Amino acid sequence: RRYDAPSVALRMTMLFLPLHALLAQPTTYPALKQRIAVDRLAFATRYASADSVHRVALVDSARNYLFDRITLDILPAWHGTPWDFNGTTRTPGSGTIACGYFVNTVLQDAGFTLPRIKWSQMAAEPITVKLCHRIKRFRDGPVSDVITYIRSQGDGLYKVGLDNHVGFIVARNGVVRFVHSNYYQRAIGVMSEPLDGTTCCSIYATAWWVLCSTMRCRDAHHGASGYCGCRVMSEYRRLHSTI
Repeated sequence: RRYDAPSVALRMTMLFLPLHALLAQPTTYPALKQRIAVDRLAFATRYASADSVHRVALVDSARNYLFDRITLDILPAWHGTPWDFNGTTRTPGSGTIACGYFVNTVLQDAGFTLPRIKWSQMAAEPITVKLCHRIKRFRDGPVSDVITYIRSQGDGLYKVGLDNHVGFIVARNGVVRFVHSNYYQRAIGVMSEPLDGTTCCSIYATAWWVLCSTMRCRDAHHGASGYCGCRVMSEYRRLHSTI
């Protein structure tokens, strides 16, 4: 297959990625978390010394980086980890994990500061109100309404809450999938499945956008955090501290 020259956007993304992020990928989950943590600090360092134009590009690059690391690396690493109502494992493929613990562990491993145990034991909506600045609710309607809305928003990662269940919706290139620790196939546990074929979504669904176009997410310890792939970017957090 012939590959065309990278687009301007892709070249900008590659420009702002830390050098080691373009090298060989980590082979273990702990190594992946460490790589993400190091890259966050690299983004923060570059952001601190950049002018306003380059800061915008950095935020965009960091958002794309974070979306890829969560959806292409972190979530797949958890596939096949069995579900259990009392599951609290921190290690993919070892032990069991409940749906709430799965969602909050993934976000924490990606670098978000949040009270993993407390939030994992709460109902879906109160957690999401704390985490997200924009909420979209769907009640008593077909799952197709959710899919249509998400496709209209473009690629992104959504936190989704149902009556008795939580998970992620991943939208990439028009394909919408539900990634969750599922209770109706307990031995399989964490899985990715088409949203329109998801059993538990046929009753009730409320979708919340976690990674929005401005990457502004409420942070449990810092009021509001412009994560931008790097939670320690204090100036960006300060600019949005009133959200």
